[in-house]
Amino acid sequence: MEKVKVTREQADAIDFAINGPSDLLYHNNPDELLSGCAKDWEFGGQLEALNSMSIVTIAKALYIGYEIEGFKVGDWVVITTGVNKDFNQTKKITDIQKSFASGHSVVYQLNSEGAYYDNEIRYATPEEIEAEKNRRRWATIGRNVNEYKVGDIVTTGSLTRPIESIENHLILEHLGEYSNEEVFMVCPVEQRLDMVNES
Repeated sequence: MEKVKVTREQADAIDFAINGPSDLLYHNNPDELLSGCAKDWEFGGQLEALNSMSIVTIAKALYIGYEIEGFKVGDWVVITTGVNKDFNQTKKITDIQKSFASGHSVVYQLNSEGAYYDNEIRYATPEEIEAEKNRRRWATIGRNVNEYKVGDIVTTGSLTRPIESIENHLILEHLGEYSNEEVFMVCPVEQRLDMVNES
């Protein structure tokens, strides 16, 4: 039979339950752990990750074995530790290398910089990924997200117009007021060929 895939947190919980302190009820006793799961016990502390596993998955993990789901190149992750500027930032894994640090088999390089271990990152949510992609799109033109300028060409989805002025809202030529979230950039003013001064 094939081993089941579990998260790092689930693997740590299983390991703690079976190989943890000798006074723990489940120590070296997978039958007792499975029995607790069958009784729908609510686990807490270092065993909390077991609550998200089905009894079938736990049984297979205990008696057949398990593999830890790992990150791969191209995965979007969020940095969960540290106090530097990267904390809570969404980044992409660009390289995975063997780690020589005790307790870590691999080290992940994010955005071709920095080195992080699997316990320092988590998978990014779809919303976090989309927000980071949007931030990167705007950064390519040297702006913050939704930083529009007079002269930018934007679309409402059905109509495309240049921005005439910016006050509390964007004023579009012949269309009136729109919020930043109601329009999408088509062409920044700096890249408009019709705005180039001929010398």
